[in-house]
Amino acid sequence: MKISPKLALVDPELTLTLPKSITASTGMDTLTHAIEAYTCKVALPLSDDLGLYAIELIAKYLPLAVENGHDLKVRKNMLLGSLVAGIALDNTDLGAVHAMAEPLKKIRIYGYF
Repeated sequence: MKISPKLALVDPELTLTLPKSITASTGMDTLTHAIEAYTCKVALPLSDDLGLYAIELIAKYLPLAVENGHDLKVRKNMLLGSLVAGIALDNTDLGAVHAMAEPLKKIRIYGYF
């Protein structure tokens, strides 16, 4: 069973007050999704194009978003990169990155770091 949203509300104004650490970590997660979608062995030409576009957006705007999180244009482009990366990933298959990250999530939840 696949659970996917029917609608995504993407509002950059809601991200303007995020701390730098959250901006950086969620931005890197988004970049990982884009790379994973692009490098997936069952990728389609469309998902490859979307993945590359997301990588370009995130590579350009993530450092700017961390540096100045109050820039609405920068936040808008980061959200666009995130949305495009999500669409690309939804049209491919998950890679090893997600499998490797699962133990780290559990370790963090149980307070090991």
